[in-house]
Amino acid sequence: MTQIDVEEYAGFGRRLISFIIDLLICLIFFVTVYSLFNSGFNEQASNKSDEIQILFFQNWFEELICIFVVVFMWVKFLGTPGKLLLGCHVVDAETKQHLTISQALVRYVGYFASLLPLGLGFFWVIWDKRKQGFHDKLAKSVVIVESAHWGEDESQKTLEELVEESK
Repeated sequence: MTQIDVEEYAGFGRRLISFIIDLLICLIFFVTVYSLFNSGFNEQASNKSDEIQILFFQNWFEELICIFVVVFMWVKFLGTPGKLLLGCHVVDAETKQHLTISQALVRYVGYFASLLPLGLGFFWVIWDKRKQGFHDKLAKSVVIVESAHWGEDESQKTLEELVEESK
């Protein structure tokens, strides 16, 4: 694995586009789910209070699904679909390896810390030398470009080199 250079950290633009892709995927998913199940919920709601309770639980359900999926994707696949499509990996800042579950949870909760001061924690990526937002700093994570993580092109290695690396 190669050492990460400053140029190999994912910048604000790439991260913003990956967020938009993830947002669209979530929107499509939840719109589909609600269109399939929404009529049953509306029939059960007999008054405004029931509707408010249903919306409250619906919002909590959405958030729990998002937390589970995002944390799982970061830990297992090094990124959400948007990040992976743009060749980005979310990794531990020191080891450049997979995040732990606790790091991923801190990073997710850290999104709220990044959002609170008028989104400054997200914009911090623009000025930081390692392109870390507040949530990255809290979780000790970085977002890197895929080629920086995987190093040289594996397809150019001989079978002997690959076997030797696996030992």
